[in-house]
Amino acid sequence: MARAGYETARLRLARFRAEGAQARQLGARNALQISAVALGVERVGVWMFDSRATRIECVQLFELSTRSFRTSPPLHGREFPRYFAALRERRAIAADLAQSDPITAELAASYLVPNGITSMLDAPIIREGNVVGVVCHEHVGEPRVWMQKDIDFASTVADMLALVLEQADRLTLEASLGAHAEEALESQKTEALQRMARAVAHDINNVLTSLSLASAQISEHPDPKVENAARDIVESSRTISRLSRQLVELGKQRGAGATETDLIRSLEGQKATLGALLAGRGELLVEPRMGAAVVRMEPNELEQIFLNLCANARDALGDGGEVRIVVREPTSEDWVSHDQLVVEVVDNGAGMDEETRTHVLEPYFTTKANGTGLGLALVQSSILRAGGTLQIESERGRGTRVVFSLPRAA
Repeated sequence: MARAGYETARLRLARFRAEGAQARQLGARNALQISAVALGVERVGVWMFDSRATRIECVQLFELSTRSFRTSPPLHGREFPRYFAALRERRAIAADLAQSDPITAELAASYLVPNGITSMLDAPIIREGNVVGVVCHEHVGEPRVWMQKDIDFASTVADMLALVLEQADRLTLEASLGAHAEEALESQKTEALQRMARAVAHDINNVLTSLSLASAQISEHPDPKVENAARDIVESSRTISRLSRQLVELGKQRGAGATETDLIRSLEGQKATLGALLAGRGELLVEPRMGAAVVRMEPNELEQIFLNLCANARDALGDGGEVRIVVREPTSEDWVSHDQLVVEVVDNGAGMDEETRTHVLEPYFTTKANGTGLGLALVQSSILRAGGTLQIESERGRGTRVVFSLPRAA
């Protein structure tokens, strides 16, 4: 390629910007595609050293002919000592005849020949003075003689990727700091709410005790109107008592992970109850996509979570509704650690607008005529107290997806 073509490719690399959780992946893919086209090679891959620098693992591998990405098995330093030593010592490895070059020949039998690679141009990725990986340009077909301009461009790609990795790490750190600040603020709000909840529930129960005794005394009054009014008071007292118990639950500070519960077994035991809750409004589907699922949470708290979530889903369902509960392993899209498992509760109901979704986890916020606004607040409180996470996705007319994680039992 002419020098002008390389300069254009360098400019495209420099102008690329990516933010958010996928910055690392998007940056690597962008660099690989630009490099493959600019150098005219079939395969370009990013390989990173493991934590002990004993092997390199393929993060992304781009194939120009198919315009697709794939991965490849790792390469171990004990099997390719010369190649690994050169990665640490050289600014670039330019092997015109890769299958016979002294540095890369040891790769021939297991990697070069099976993939039809005749020439290699590798540039180490350097961060803070240390080689952390390598960008491998792999030519297929007639052997290729690498020019100095090719080597310079390959080194530029490696340097750009080092900047992408640094930017991704910075964004991850900033997001983590922001999350900790939000958690601290949320913790302060929760503690204040807990104190208020316990005080209010205590006072309510004292009043209810007196009210219930007085109502019981007049419930046998000969006048039917008085008798009916007394019974209404008793029923209302029971409703208020139930709400006060919810307040107490919201205000409790249990130790996280006090009890271990088999989530899937607990959910199976609840299927009949949850199905009856949805009867006439929708169908319940339970999909356990993993085996053992023992979590650190009280059984009654876990049951209450599913009851509240299914009750909310029921109220949003129309004709032919469906509520699906999935228990699965976490993926990279969940951004939770592998010592947790993930649960999805998905419905195809009315969904929520942005304004409602923003406030739906706030205590006492409700859009229902007879709602208390405590159901989802209790769900969130239980999950966060156990060390899990909660996320709600919803759009008007497109249903709601509640995703939460819980720590596995050790």
